[in-house]
Amino acid sequence: MKYTVLIPAYKPDDKLIVLIDNLLAHNLDIVVVNDGSAPEYETVFDEVRNRNVPLLVHAVNRGKGAALKTGIRHIMKDPEVAGIVTADADGQHTCEDIIRVMDELAKDDTALVLGVRRFGGKNVPIRSKIGNWTTIAVFYIVSGQKVTDTQTGLRGLPRSLFPKLAELEGDRYEYEMNMLLNVRNWHSHFVEIPIKTVYIDENKGSSYNTWRDTWLILRQILKYCASSLISTLVDYALYMTLCWLFPTISLFNNSPISTVAVWIIVSRAVASILNYSINRYAVFKGSSTASFLKFAALVCFGILVSASCVSGLVHLGVNEVLAKIMIDIPLFVLNYYIQNRFIFNKKTAK
Repeated sequence: MKYTVLIPAYKPDDKLIVLIDNLLAHNLDIVVVNDGSAPEYETVFDEVRNRNVPLLVHAVNRGKGAALKTGIRHIMKDPEVAGIVTADADGQHTCEDIIRVMDELAKDDTALVLGVRRFGGKNVPIRSKIGNWTTIAVFYIVSGQKVTDTQTGLRGLPRSLFPKLAELEGDRYEYEMNMLLNVRNWHSHFVEIPIKTVYIDENKGSSYNTWRDTWLILRQILKYCASSLISTLVDYALYMTLCWLFPTISLFNNSPISTVAVWIIVSRAVASILNYSINRYAVFKGSSTASFLKFAALVCFGILVSASCVSGLVHLGVNEVLAKIMIDIPLFVLNYYIQNRFIFNKKTAK
């Protein structure tokens, strides 16, 4: 089996050449992408060319994600390549660790292999600790999956994922987070192997901007919750308005419990239509007739549970809004899991 090392490079120095020489000493195939580096860095890329290493060039800087996709699209044209190992150009990834990721990738042609660093050492820059701890926490909350190092650039990509990775959203560092978020939808899984934690001059050579790029990553994660939050606001606004304007309905013998249940059904139905539209076209992007039927069944289940439980709490003397909040929080978590796992999953939504 053939594997290729893909190195996106932006304003590299001699550490890129040292890495390439080490990889060539092990007879490894390499592709380098110059992501719009300034002309003064041409001397480094001339050394790449002198070693007969394929060099792809972006005329302007487009971001790490765009550089990775350019490399993946180029490499996937070779039918003999069974996988790609991505590595950074700044000297953080050793040749030995790259080979270890490659060996792990050869064991499982469906796994996304992550070379994970340890962030507890004193030599780890604080900005790297902040960025990784933040994204680990939010990633776990949103996906329910534990990843030790969400920002690692040392990854093994199996050929089975090439088409998806080549079209994956994101042009900068958020691309790598999107990769993690989509693994389950792609029916793949993570395999982690520990690697050396190397930071040169406190990682000052990295083009990762802690606040800007962490925000890009978090923005991509948080969009998975935005649809539910928007529909929840609509749901609550309509529910509170109806409860205020029409506290009782004579049709139901002025029973406040029945009235609450009716307004829950009305407000939830309106919010659910909005929620489905956003999820289908903007969040999960899983589009099918079956997804609508599954979503409708989930909504009916949610309405039944919410209406009965909230009505029961109101009957016990709990405020209408507080009762709805108490029931809707666990339903929110359950709904997200079911939608992401079974309704808008790209493989199951047929």
